[in-house]
Amino acid sequence: MKNQADTNRIHYKVALFVGSDIFSQLLMNLVVPKLTEEGFQPYIFLTKHKAGKSLHPEIRHLEFFERNLLPLIIYPFLDEHPVHNNSKCLSPKLLSQKYNVTVMSIDNVNDPNFIQEMRCLNITTGIIIRSYQKFGQEIITFFENNSTPMLWNLHPGILPFYRGVMTFFRSMANQEKEIGLSLHVVDSGWDSGPIIDIIKTPLNLSDDMLTNYCNTSVLGVEIITKNLIKLRDQNEVQGYQQNSNTKRYYSFPNNSEIEDFKKKGNVLVNEEQIKRSILENFSLAKTNHWNMLSEAIDNAIKKVLHKKSPSY
Repeated sequence: MKNQADTNRIHYKVALFVGSDIFSQLLMNLVVPKLTEEGFQPYIFLTKHKAGKSLHPEIRHLEFFERNLLPLIIYPFLDEHPVHNNSKCLSPKLLSQKYNVTVMSIDNVNDPNFIQEMRCLNITTGIIIRSYQKFGQEIITFFENNSTPMLWNLHPGILPFYRGVMTFFRSMANQEKEIGLSLHVVDSGWDSGPIIDIIKTPLNLSDDMLTNYCNTSVLGVEIITKNLIKLRDQNEVQGYQQNSNTKRYYSFPNNSEIEDFKKKGNVLVNEEQIKRSILENFSLAKTNHWNMLSEAIDNAIKKVLHKKSPSY
């Protein structure tokens, strides 16, 4: 017979607003089984992302590997050639089927109809995982339960020192010893809400920037799960205000910053390393599936690299 605590665990619903980048997709695959095991009911909302219009060619090259390779090449391949649940990671469609979770693409998180749909589902908590959509006041208010903020953002970067985008690029350019993920309350600003928790790891400057992002996905699972369990078990999860005197906000790097980054020996994306990571996570070694997926990745890379003006 289930006690009340067990009943509360089963019915604790969490919205995961997941970006299209590879870090977020890896984290999604790792955190869904973990949350399900802990009795949570995750809802995955894939938030659509608009690419930048005037980015440096190397940033656009990075964007292909970071944001487009999975949805355009890998996921269609996996849906046509599934690995029968034996790989570490799955496409959103197969993940939904395996764990019986809702997966939905969202054009605009601020749409009143979408907010009403979450209200009908009795979703109480939301976590943003690298969504570049701006969350407006109405959806922020929706997640405020008795004045307690229940909408959190998982930010790649140690706050308040590394706000903004491509924070691992900045950390590598500054030759930091550590990188980290910050879980913070969402407010009307960008990355400015109270900090709930920070988790850090040594920065490996010998790895490319995208690999450093991918490697921290495991830390994301840890920090999300730990704090959701505290919240579920009615332990206090109280954020602390960021020190405005030490805040630094970064936008996309300009041409000279990218050149300085490269002169220090840093790399944005190592194609072979990212390819290996995708194969290890989405396929099984020494199988025909691995060989087929490897060939599909190679063909996609060749096609993109041979374009003079890639649109991705």
